Amino acid sequence: MEIVTIDLGTSLCKVQLFREDGTELSRYSEEIKTSHPQPSWSEQNPEDWWRAVKKGFRHCLEACGSEAQVEAIGLCSHRESVVPVDERGIPLHSCILWSDRRCSKEARELSEVFGRELHQRTGMKPDPYFSAPKILWLKRNKPEVVDRSYKFLLPKDYLVWRLTGEFSTDWSVASRTMLLDIRKRTWWGELVRYVGIDLDQLCQPKRSDAVVGETMTEVCRELGLAEEALVVAGAGDRQCEACAAGIGEERAMESTGSATNVSVASHSLPSSLVENLLYSLHADGEMFLVEQGIGTTGLSLRWFKDSFWPPHNGEDFEREPYRFIDREAADSGPGANGLIFLPFLSGAQAARWNPSAKGILFGLSLGHGYGDVARAIMEGIACEIRACLEVLEGGGISPTEIIALGGASRSELWNQIKADITSRVYWRPRVPEAASLGAMLRASKGCGLELSAEDINPVVSAWKPNPRVKETYDRVYQTYNMLYEANLGMFRLSG
Repeated sequence: MEIVTIDLGTSLCKVQLFREDGTELSRYSEEIKTSHPQPSWSEQNPEDWWRAVKKGFRHCLEACGSEAQVEAIGLCSHRESVVPVDERGIPLHSCILWSDRRCSKEARELSEVFGRELHQRTGMKPDPYFSAPKILWLKRNKPEVVDRSYKFLLPKDYLVWRLTGEFSTDWSVASRTMLLDIRKRTWWGELVRYVGIDLDQLCQPKRSDAVVGETMTEVCRELGLAEEALVVAGAGDRQCEACAAGIGEERAMESTGSATNVSVASHSLPSSLVENLLYSLHADGEMFLVEQGIGTTGLSLRWFKDSFWPPHNGEDFEREPYRFIDREAADSGPGANGLIFLPFLSGAQAARWNPSAKGILFGLSLGHGYGDVARAIMEGIACEIRACLEVLEGGGISPTEIIALGGASRSELWNQIKADITSRVYWRPRVPEAASLGAMLRASKGCGLELSAEDINPVVSAWKPNPRVKETYDRVYQTYNMLYEANLGMFRLSG
């Protein structure tokens, strides 16, 4: 038995073929184009997703020849992005991505109207990232789109419709819309009506391991499938990562790609949700995911590489640029020779929730080089991860170890820096880019198989805090926080 997974990320669509024991047989990835019609706007064409999925299926199946017997399809995707569709499932507007900031005014309005209850009931803080203010923006600015919309779909749910013809969603992504009452697990009718839509324009959420249906016959021909396969509802990308990492309250997940997510899993919610934490539903259908998201983390290092790193024409650099950056940053040493970096290139999310915050590189002198700046970026992001862990501790959750996921976990230097600054053991599992593996676990459970993260994705590497650099990094962290506090007024003035 084989399972195909679709992992629709913001920048890449990945299709992978797995055996039922979690062994990867083949994979395909394709970049997804993002358009920016105006500053702070971010949109994608859902048809681009489907084209990538079709190419991915054919590539993975052809790579395995006639051996592949696909029985199930699992999905995961970015979460808060919105696709309004008509009764035939045809998009009426481009997908407004989670990173789109056009609805800042609407997010502030929802905060003013619903106050503290908004966070306490939905687990989300009022922010343009989430689906509710995006829909309110559409209602105010493109009412004809909202009036014609049969359903508002999230990205993986659009792909489920393309595969099965069924309109469906699951609890994990529904809980990131800022429209779901997270305790009751029902849509919050008052808020849904306020943003200008009816309850029946939202799909009824299912468990992430629920079978939605089978692939339609004509879709099988498009994908190259020999016969119909079961399509499982799937989950959000972060929830799938949490499944594949086996996290709990003592083991946190830190996943860094373009951005960073720091999460733990909990069996219950506190009677009063902690102000600076986000609470969503876990993909397992029972637990909750306590989340914090830090923007522009990996993007900060990429920005530095693309904008300032000296040109290299060698093939080795083109193939593995971050290996060269790691080498230079390692030569700089703990503390980056006095440089401090605040990684707020698009405002501060967790743990500070300050959209006016700006990035700062502090302490520059003529003696600093590229490696110092690279290391300061790595250390600044690790400092913000430590700040997130302190917020968790304030909420009564104190993880003692951290599972490193995402592309950044490939950097042994950065893992060590994070372990040193957070004073926690960092582990890396066999498959650190784990969202697809989590989708595979949900799909296998939908087919009646019981697999554990520990069995298919055990930890293989560890980084322990170095006590010799603790004093240095405690000073760095103190200076980092002082620098942020000292610039609050300037952030407000700069807009």
